[in-house]
Amino acid sequence: MSILKLIDQWIDKLCGAAIVVSVALMLSLAIFAILMRFFQQTFLWIDPLVRHLVFYSTFFGGALATGRRRHIGIDFLHKFLETKKRHDLILWLQRVIDLVCMLASCWLGRASSLFVKMEMEYGVESFLGIHSSILTMVIPIGFYLIAFRFFALLVLSFDNKKSREEVSHA
Repeated sequence: MSILKLIDQWIDKLCGAAIVVSVALMLSLAIFAILMRFFQQTFLWIDPLVRHLVFYSTFFGGALATGRRRHIGIDFLHKFLETKKRHDLILWLQRVIDLVCMLASCWLGRASSLFVKMEMEYGVESFLGIHSSILTMVIPIGFYLIAFRFFALLVLSFDNKKSREEVSHA
């Protein structure tokens, strides 16, 4: 098994675990906040933390969906080529899409890295003493994870056996 595939599998497990933890925390904190309102108690930090956890789960979910090829896509050309039994063209179309998506994710990762850098300079303390730049770091991390997943899909698509299986399951 290649090192690239091992890293990709590790990222898959990490993203899955991160989603489970963030969703469990979101639900727990939201229920806790609702229960505390019955006792006229509020914790001002819970709502912003839950909003940021939604953001985190979105990016980790995006990386997870990308690696499993379950992301949003427009498949009309894929379906047309499938009816014509042109699996070779489907494979090359998927490679081009992977390349374009990888480059777009890298570009968005770079742009969001600059945003985090500005946030480090001009940001403020959000809640619980956490600086806003720490909370926004998930944006470039998420985009770079997605870019890596597209890169891994692209490189691994040249393994003929795996590529044919993916095309037939897509």
